[in-house]
Amino acid sequence: KKINIFFGSVQYVKVKSKMKVLYKLFITGLVLLSMSACSIKTDPLSKEESSSLNNKTLMMSKYSEKPPFVAQTAVNVQFGFLGVATAISNGNSMIKNNDIKDPAIEISRQLSDYLRSAHDVKVLDEVNALASSNEIGDLVNKYKNSDFILDVKTTRWGSIYYLSDWNNYRYNGLKNQDKFSA
Repeated sequence: KKINIFFGSVQYVKVKSKMKVLYKLFITGLVLLSMSACSIKTDPLSKEESSSLNNKTLMMSKYSEKPPFVAQTAVNVQFGFLGVATAISNGNSMIKNNDIKDPAIEISRQLSDYLRSAHDVKVLDEVNALASSNEIGDLVNKYKNSDFILDVKTTRWGSIYYLSDWNNYRYNGLKNQDKFSA
C-alpha cells in the first residue's frame, strides 16, 4: 500500500509540473503575441511616389461620428462591461458638453498644410462630405473629386484616473498627456 500511495504522489507531481510548463508557455505566448501588435510598420513614400503628389488635389476625410471617448473613473472601472458602458456614455457627454474636437481633424490639417507647401498639393475642402465608414471603397466614392485622400481617424481616446490621485485624470489620446481636474 505504501508504495502505491508514494507512486501516486509522484505521478501527481509529474502532472502538476507539466501543467506549470504549459501555463508558462501559454503566458509567454500571450506576451509575444501582444508585443507583436505593439509595433507599426511604416512605409515611407519614395521620391518617385512623392513626386506624383505635385500639382494634384487632396481631400481630408472627415467622419460623421466622433469615436467614443472612454472616461474611466475609479468607480466605473469596478463594474466590468457595465462600467465600460457608463464610461463611454459619460465620456461622450463630456466631449459634447465641452465642445472638444476630434484630434484627427487637427492632425489632418497639419499634414495637408505640409503637403501643400512641400508638394504644391491643392487641398479641397467639401464641408458636407462626411464619411460614415473608413472602408477604402466608401472613401473613394465619397471623395471622388480629388486625386488623393488623406484619411486620419481617431480610433481610441479617453481619460483615466491617476492611481495615486482619484480626483485628477490623464488624457489618453494622440497628442498631449495633460493632467486635468474633475
